[in-house]
Amino acid sequence: MYPIDDVKEALVTESQEALARLRRLSGAMRWVAYGSAALLATMLAVMLFLPGALEAGLDQRGLRGTPPPEGPLTGAPRTIAAAALSAVFLLCISAVLSGARLFELWREGEVFSERTALAVRRVGMRLLTFAAAALLATPVLTVALSWHAPPGERVLAINIDGAMLLAALTGGLLAAVGQALRLGVEIERENRSFV
Repeated sequence: MYPIDDVKEALVTESQEALARLRRLSGAMRWVAYGSAALLATMLAVMLFLPGALEAGLDQRGLRGTPPPEGPLTGAPRTIAAAALSAVFLLCISAVLSGARLFELWREGEVFSERTALAVRRVGMRLLTFAAAALLATPVLTVALSWHAPPGERVLAINIDGAMLLAALTGGLLAAVGQALRLGVEIERENRSFV
């Protein structure tokens, strides 16, 4: 056997081991993603249907004012608050489930393909959408919850936190990586057609 054959065999063995590790990790992460989506859905349901939970969540973030008004939200303010928070939670769940789909593709051994590139890009775009919705939720909530307050006590607040920035940056990065991966798949396809 020639030395070059030894090198080729070592590279093939190493790449097979790396693929096996990726498949195991992706299989575990897929279940983590499904569990996270279920937890987020449960949190949303509790916030919407357990009496006082929506108000407690808003009060904890200081969105109903300081000190918060007594009593439950009713009417339009409650509807707007529930809709805004539902939108943010549902977009987050959508991004997490997109991640689960990507992990499923990797678990199946599909690493560099058109479907994988689109899945990576989809996760990125959904994270960007979630970050934008989370950014818009605070001003919508503060305006809706202080609309009936006397003049001078109405509030418009904007909140940008580290998690929101991280979601936006990660989403942008994944969208760009997905696009680059898709371009690489197209170039490989063209190169194969010339051979």
